[in-house]
Amino acid sequence: MQRPIILITLDIQYGSKDGYSNRDWYCLRADYSRTIRDLGGTPFLTPYSTPSIKHYLEIADGIIFSGSDSNIRPETYGEKPIKKLLYNELRFNFESILMSEALKTNIPMLGICAGEQLMNVVCGGTLIQHIPEQIPNALNHKSTDANRAELVHNITIDKNTKLFEIIGETEIVVNSTHNQAVKTTGKNIKISATAKDGVHEAIEHTNKEFCIGVEWHPELHSSKHDTKIFTAFMEAVKKYKQNKYDKFINHMP
Repeated sequence: MQRPIILITLDIQYGSKDGYSNRDWYCLRADYSRTIRDLGGTPFLTPYSTPSIKHYLEIADGIIFSGSDSNIRPETYGEKPIKKLLYNELRFNFESILMSEALKTNIPMLGICAGEQLMNVVCGGTLIQHIPEQIPNALNHKSTDANRAELVHNITIDKNTKLFEIIGETEIVVNSTHNQAVKTTGKNIKISATAKDGVHEAIEHTNKEFCIGVEWHPELHSSKHDTKIFTAFMEAVKKYKQNKYDKFINHMP
């Protein structure tokens, strides 16, 4: 059987004389595609083409919603902004439709940092808009720019979760580069890990085989636990691909 195809969503930079191009360009840290490649998958980077979403899902065996420095506009989940933040409407509009359509299937999904936040909002939840202003005595949730893989703080994992099945431990240390987080959970979304300051660090969809969001960046492989997450994701992907193949064979005349 061919290597499974993993959609990975992209970020976008708008043209600048000081950047890669003076025209808009897509971008993604190579850590994502290298990880998928090394685990036996084929990374498929997805431009923002809403008419192509149906076709993306037809060929895909799994989806990674990658991290981003941009935020989700609070009006999207019924709140007013508490401060001016960076938004990327083009990316949000595409990704929210992609995730909504993917949730109609059982395709494995992994939301990373902003991808976790997107997962919660698409399912009807809300976000903490800016941790430093809304969480008293919050932990440092920012690794240094020079070392994004830096392990910053501990999290506690709920034993009654898929994440615990994967990690096998209740206390681990993670890297961290986020200023937003899940506030109220969306429909069928469960909190699976929390930091000591109360910030939710991981979620999962209770009605899906593998639909997990984490606030840290496991693609940086800061610890053995990060590798476990991607390994479990790829195992779910291979199972999904096999089920698609079996259905195809069974429906052949």
